[in-house]
Amino acid sequence: MTSLLLIFAPIIVFTIVDAVAPLKTALISAVAIAALEVGYTYYKFGELDAITFIVLFLVVALAGLSFVKESPLFFKLKPAVMSFIFGAVLVGSYLLDEPMMKTFMNKYGDVMRENVGEMSPI
Repeated sequence: MTSLLLIFAPIIVFTIVDAVAPLKTALISAVAIAALEVGYTYYKFGELDAITFIVLFLVVALAGLSFVKESPLFFKLKPAVMSFIFGAVLVGSYLLDEPMMKTFMNKYGDVMRENVGEMSPI
């Protein structure tokens, strides 16, 4: 659950702050949370992987674009852009006979098992 929360933390913070403060304040808050996420990931795993860099790049790039254009639309596209990139990488890795999901499960299996224990049954 913690890992899932970290992935969506910038967009959640943006949405909350945007409801009560100006757009630029919400964008700066989201970028700050993304930076904290990177710090936490480095602390937890001792390294930063490609997914962390992609998420950080997307947050900073889309926040910058939203800041310049003064429109929250670009930043709100982050989940859709992230899903498209993830899907393209999964299909590409499958076509290259190096399934990324297998690599992902081998690397993050322990973290996922911890999170399953935190989840409550429906």
